[in-house]
Amino acid sequence: MHSLGGKYYFYANSDGFTGAGFLYSPRINLTNSGDAALSVGTHLGLGFSLHAGAGGSSSSLLLDVPLVAEYNIGFGSTKESESGFGGYIGAGYGIHRVSLMTDDYGGSATIHGGVFTGGIRFNISGYAPLDLGVSYMLDLKNKDVKSNIFGLSISYMFGMNSGGY
Repeated sequence: MHSLGGKYYFYANSDGFTGAGFLYSPRINLTNSGDAALSVGTHLGLGFSLHAGAGGSSSSLLLDVPLVAEYNIGFGSTKESESGFGGYIGAGYGIHRVSLMTDDYGGSATIHGGVFTGGIRFNISGYAPLDLGVSYMLDLKNKDVKSNIFGLSISYMFGMNSGGY
């Protein structure tokens, strides 16, 4: 199963640093019982951030690579599900890389740690199967200043037009 969309990232303890990116979420269902499934997959993000102000400007590229196991119920749990609404919850481990360029500095940082995911899935008028998701990544690398990452996403689910309402 696959979905494609966008994600917005909020970085804790980083003076308001945020980023947006494209999201690709492939997953493989390990179990399949009609309206429920246990899956393994990723919510791969590739994004950017641009900031400009009186103090200068900055730009960054980001790469988000989590590996998660999720429990899926209802709509979107399997292609055969006949539910009109569904959701998921999961956990795993991820790596998040940020490359930053400012007016007078260039550098990069890699954050890794536990990832927690969740979301809802629904079908609008039988033609727009959507996934609204949230994620939270714990920064286990940095000892002094933690940069935990909160994410909000929306994506289109492929192959689900026949299910739903």
